[in-house]
Amino acid sequence: MEGRAGTIAFDAKRNPDLRAMAVRIFGRLSSNETSIRRLPELLLPTEPVTLQKVALSTLGERDDAEIPDAIIALWPRLAPATRTDALQVFVSKPAWTAALLSAISSGKLARANIPADTRQRLLKHRDAKLRQQAATIFESVASDRQKLIREYTVNNAGDASVGLALFRQQCAQCHKFKGEGVALGPDLGGLTDRSVESLLVAILDPNQSVETPFVNYTIVTSDGRELSGIIASESGSSVTLRAAGGAEHVLLRKEIKEMSSSGLSLMPEGIEQGITPVQMNDLVHYLMTD
Repeated sequence: MEGRAGTIAFDAKRNPDLRAMAVRIFGRLSSNETSIRRLPELLLPTEPVTLQKVALSTLGERDDAEIPDAIIALWPRLAPATRTDALQVFVSKPAWTAALLSAISSGKLARANIPADTRQRLLKHRDAKLRQQAATIFESVASDRQKLIREYTVNNAGDASVGLALFRQQCAQCHKFKGEGVALGPDLGGLTDRSVESLLVAILDPNQSVETPFVNYTIVTSDGRELSGIIASESGSSVTLRAAGGAEHVLLRKEIKEMSSSGLSLMPEGIEQGITPVQMNDLVHYLMTD
């Protein structure tokens, strides 16, 4: 069965749903490391999106040490959405987190590939050794938020069209504005105070004031996964966690080993590492438009 599943999984002429089923079977049954090393190839954008997601989920269930390194090697070729999903897996599995930090330290993966929300999760990781390693890597993140805000002054020369592109790149995974984006954090168009000053503080010093619905929670599951996001809803038997990008994880309460909150905002500090003062000016100008 393993051999047939492997053949179907990598046969681009087969139905994507059939291939996805074959990937699940192959990933769970195969003990051949050489064969398993081929699975990351299914993350490439040439494959159907549904197959990419199944392949990543299957890879995330494996403990093979070579898998995270194989995914990192493919990083330049992965689509943005696949990178986002992959980072969720990297941070949820300590062994993968170690591989990720090692790749950044060695220069195999540029720090610029790690978005602010992932950096914050790494800097708050429950493993002290990994947390310290992340602190060493990302130590250039400004610690004086007020000084930083003063450096990001806004003038009247902003370009709202450039700001739109920056919103899509930096903000749309967690915020909606003018019908675009994901409803994870507050809708930026619905803020009662949308002044220049309030926007700068919200972007650069997100933990100055945190609204309860947008406090970040970390859940550790009984199978060792570590997930992060806001609590979207709760029932008597389950908790729904909504992560960056809008992905939702419905967890039975019996699956939850730990659930905790640092009291910090889901909006991470450190966004200034990916946006210059001139770009911030453009972004704020766009967010001020009606």
